[in-house]
Amino acid sequence: MSFKDENNQSRLSVSGLVLKKFPEVWNYSVFESALLCIPCIAFVKYVRVSVSSFRFLANKELVKAFFHTWKAPFFCVAALLFAILFLVEFTAKFSLAEAVLTNGKTGFFTNIKNAFRQVFRLIRYFFGRRKNRTDKTKSSKGEKVRRDFIPFIQTVVAVPIVIFIAYIFLLFVPELLIMYWENNLPFGYHTPSLTELFISGFGGFYFSETDLSVLLYRVVSAVVLVFGNFLILVIAEAGICFIILTLLYTLGNGEKEPEIRGGKKISAGVMVLTVMIFLLACIFGLFYEDWFNGYSTQIVAHRSGGNAASENSLDGIEFAIDRGCYASEIDVRRTRDGVYVVNHDNTFERMNGETEKIWNLKWDEINTWIIPDTTGTNRVHRIYRLEEMLDAVEGREKLFIELKGSAADERAVDEIMQMVAERNEEEKVVLISFHPDAIEYAEENYPETDTGVLIHGRPGQKFDYNCDMVLIEQGWAAYSMLLKIKGSQRQVGVWTVNDKLLLDHFLRSKVDYIITDEIDLVERVKKSQDERTDRERMRDLLKE
Repeated sequence: MSFKDENNQSRLSVSGLVLKKFPEVWNYSVFESALLCIPCIAFVKYVRVSVSSFRFLANKELVKAFFHTWKAPFFCVAALLFAILFLVEFTAKFSLAEAVLTNGKTGFFTNIKNAFRQVFRLIRYFFGRRKNRTDKTKSSKGEKVRRDFIPFIQTVVAVPIVIFIAYIFLLFVPELLIMYWENNLPFGYHTPSLTELFISGFGGFYFSETDLSVLLYRVVSAVVLVFGNFLILVIAEAGICFIILTLLYTLGNGEKEPEIRGGKKISAGVMVLTVMIFLLACIFGLFYEDWFNGYSTQIVAHRSGGNAASENSLDGIEFAIDRGCYASEIDVRRTRDGVYVVNHDNTFERMNGETEKIWNLKWDEINTWIIPDTTGTNRVHRIYRLEEMLDAVEGREKLFIELKGSAADERAVDEIMQMVAERNEEEKVVLISFHPDAIEYAEENYPETDTGVLIHGRPGQKFDYNCDMVLIEQGWAAYSMLLKIKGSQRQVGVWTVNDKLLLDHFLRSKVDYIITDEIDLVERVKKSQDERTDRERMRDLLKE
């Protein structure tokens, strides 16, 4: 395996080239991976979670609305810069290879600077004024060196093999050993929070032998996941550099082969950067307890009991309580004579065919109506009043009361809170509505009761209302919106989530509330998540 001319005047093996130039290529690859590749990967993820929701591509209205916000030009410019950066990064590899073959000055910042010059020269060429002239290049005299393509092909084959071997020894085998280690540790074990430890000045904390074993296991897992993947990325980048290097050598048309010199070592900057990434991986493992614990997503049964019981019924309340739900959500409307009845629509047409608006009806006109069970059974229900729902809950779970239609006003807030106060349930109910004025009135006058505003989450929509929580429709709940709401010191909920994939996503997103019709499905998804080991939780976070 060698580079050689036709007359065997010089000879340079590929292994010799790799050994001589490995430090220079490694120096460049480490800086490239840490300063370019990882930030680019993070930026791509940020773009994805900032502009997308699960309905983004399928919803023309959302796409159109996005392009009317300030984010559109920002991300268009960012995408252009990202494309230029990718081009510069690719060009820098060729700059490095040329410097190696000519024994020129190598280094990450030097090659990046040269790459920027070449890219901008190319841009000026395409967009600047072109002179009508023909470039006259003189061909070199003398016999040209004919080079063999076999070393280049061998390099192309060898690089994937090296990357695969690196994956086996840096990720696959260590993870197998960690999996074996997991079997000897307590599952779901909680160690003391290191954040609380630092805040308290290391007072009142005692680390048992089990605590130390679990901490060490988490640190090793984090190092394998973070530092191991980083090393594989560096090896892949170095492999690409060597492919380009051998390609340029093979395609060279000089009269003699270049004299490849060695002598450079791994730079101190590379060592410092590598150690820093290793330490960051260790910190990630040490603060596992602060990353993954200390929060709990509460499940709220939609329309009293979800799909398992007739909507907005006492049966639904009992089902949600039996399944251990945090709360039931019901819809409340007001009749003409001031009675608060439980129904989602502004009429009972969907329920029993009656088309008259509820606010035009008196209680005496509707209290004898029969409503078929919405689950398809032969059971029938009557129309329930809010007081019956409050009595049915009896402090066994919370009750999310959505104020709808004419019931979303200050009068309704006062009258409903009077019913709640008579039962001493101020802390057991949550008032929610699409009408923020009513909710802000409730927050100001009844601070002991939780309040929430329902929003669709369209781009540019306001969310910083005076309330305790913001509840977003699941199709519009981009991860960036969830972070903004949490950053405003408000709880965040998502409705109405019935898909297994979305349930898994939002449970991982650390939302405070999920309103759903599929109570049993949520329990199965939560169980599958709870069965993950610490290593699997960290791996899933990095993948997201």
